[in-house]
Amino acid sequence: MNKPVFQAIRTHSPAKPVLIFVSSRRQTRLTALDLIAFLMNDIIGTIRESNLKLTLAFGIGMHHAGLHERDRKTVEELFVNCKIQVLIATSTLAWGVNFPAHLVIVKGTEYYDGKTRRYVDYPITDVLQMMGRAGRPQFDDQGKAVILVLDIKKDFYKKFLYEPFPVESSLLTVLSDHLNAEIAAGTVTSKQDAMDYITWTYFFRRLVMNPSYYNLDDITHETINKYLSNLVERSLRDLECSYCMEIQEEDGVQRMLCVCLQEAEEYAELPVRHNEDQLNSELAQQLPLQVNPHSYDSAHTKTHLLMQAHFSRAQLPCSDYGTDTKTVLDNTIRICQAMLDVVANEGWLVSALSICNLVQMIIQARWLQDSSLLTLPHIQKQDLYVFRYKNLKQDSKAQAPRFPKPKDEGWFLVLGEVEKKELLAIKRVGFIRNHSSVSVPSAATLMACIYTLYLMSDSYLGLDQQYDIHLNIIPANVHLVDSSSVLFVKLH
Repeated sequence: MNKPVFQAIRTHSPAKPVLIFVSSRRQTRLTALDLIAFLMNDIIGTIRESNLKLTLAFGIGMHHAGLHERDRKTVEELFVNCKIQVLIATSTLAWGVNFPAHLVIVKGTEYYDGKTRRYVDYPITDVLQMMGRAGRPQFDDQGKAVILVLDIKKDFYKKFLYEPFPVESSLLTVLSDHLNAEIAAGTVTSKQDAMDYITWTYFFRRLVMNPSYYNLDDITHETINKYLSNLVERSLRDLECSYCMEIQEEDGVQRMLCVCLQEAEEYAELPVRHNEDQLNSELAQQLPLQVNPHSYDSAHTKTHLLMQAHFSRAQLPCSDYGTDTKTVLDNTIRICQAMLDVVANEGWLVSALSICNLVQMIIQARWLQDSSLLTLPHIQKQDLYVFRYKNLKQDSKAQAPRFPKPKDEGWFLVLGEVEKKELLAIKRVGFIRNHSSVSVPSAATLMACIYTLYLMSDSYLGLDQQYDIHLNIIPANVHLVDSSSVLFVKLH
């Protein structure tokens, strides 16, 4: 009758107290044992894994990814409800679900890595996570953890467990994402900005304190700069390969101005003779800036190549190209002046300065990055190391043997506010012997500001000068000036 008794309990009182009366002391023992057997069979009957059936009968469970989902759920419920006392599981259980216990035993800190075919250590975070399962909330006031390790690793884990452990940065794995966000926000606009950004991170602090962790040999200033430079370069290249951004080289502005100049309508009728597309292709191989290889028969592409050849002082393929170069150069100054008028009207300071540099390049037939000493007569690159400065007076005529016609020396006076990148005034003057003035409408409000005055040659490279002008704007005296206040800047 013990089976009907078990069924009656399950049917009428599965969760409430039950009292069973029997005829003898022997029946109390037999009935209790049978009910235990029925209950165990009821649970084990749903288990598919044969080894798990055997261990559950003794109050020990197993948990790993190879178990059927129903078997895992059964073991988890039995352990949480304290139906079994011991649960043997793989380390992944520490991350997957939260099953606290009074005692946690970590049997070894190594596992076999099939990819490398050797035993490797558990990550420290995994060991911490497994230890964190010790201690049951609301039941225990303390938890216990036992870690079984080899003797050679005992000191390491003792130091790790009993002393503060440094927290290292994980920025390296996601640096490209962070730089991408800062570039989109406008915080990082150059490689130097990216370097400065990294120096303000926790990663940089740990790099100096623990260089070996980040594969850095020493912490000298040169080594750290080289390490960060390579790091920034690699991250930016990754972003560029992912089409998240485009890296513009240092000569990017000059490149765009050259392209803008070559696309002028004045050069649309420049002759491209028979087979000159092949000559253009050969000439392009000698020049620093690349052009579209499918447009060698274009008049604008030929203009671009002739200007590059002019800046590089390259050998032209034929005499016709020399004539064409003169035709191109005859219009360049007039077009650049028009471009300068446009940027002055828009107030673009950086573009105005770049156009002034472009005019210098055109007049001297040199690239901006070339040594300014090369603009002097008879000075070649191989002579630079023996060159000595001479006390020579300036002539009113510019030394420009590659420019097709005589050119007077001139200067651009450019006044701007660097912080806002705003152009305030611009004026072209001849050779300055006494003084010249530029008038600028002043601000309507009282303020202190810093303007920057650029003195830029229209003929020579390397002579440009820059001056900061500190101004305090105060109320005007109505008896001395009219309502339209004007600021006069005088250059001596």
